[in-house]
Amino acid sequence: REDALADPPPQVADTGNRFLHLALRDRTALAALAHDADAVHRISDRLDLIGVYIHTRDAARPDRHAAARMFAPRYAIAEEAATGMAAGGLGALLHAHGLRVPELWFEQGHLMPEPSPSLLRVRVESDGSAIVKVWAGGRARIVRELGPVAA
Repeated sequence: REDALADPPPQVADTGNRFLHLALRDRTALAALAHDADAVHRISDRLDLIGVYIHTRDAARPDRHAAARMFAPRYAIAEEAATGMAAGGLGALLHAHGLRVPELWFEQGHLMPEPSPSLLRVRVESDGSAIVKVWAGGRARIVRELGPVAA
């Protein structure tokens, strides 16, 4: 829904792995999100993306900079609980749009149908005019292990 979109506008971030980043106005919109896996797959094929990383700056706690969800049906990932490579891209985008803090903290996995909470930490280094490094890591907790995916 267009009324749920927020700034920055949708854009692709490529830190070695391409994701389409979409911002939503609040956590309620992020929680209610129902995506069309076929459409996400088609967009991912067309733009050569890993997937779509959808976030809101309205995180559950004030010490967190965003809450996010990641969908990558092109790689048989219905929804991922912790995606450092996408969080790194989000950190770079937020940095480019003026959020200049030493560390960014993103929550992911909390809003999955079967919650699998993670906390991602991103550091963005710049030389004053351009981003030169993006570091991503974090913490996750194993909730349940799945068997191998059939090829």
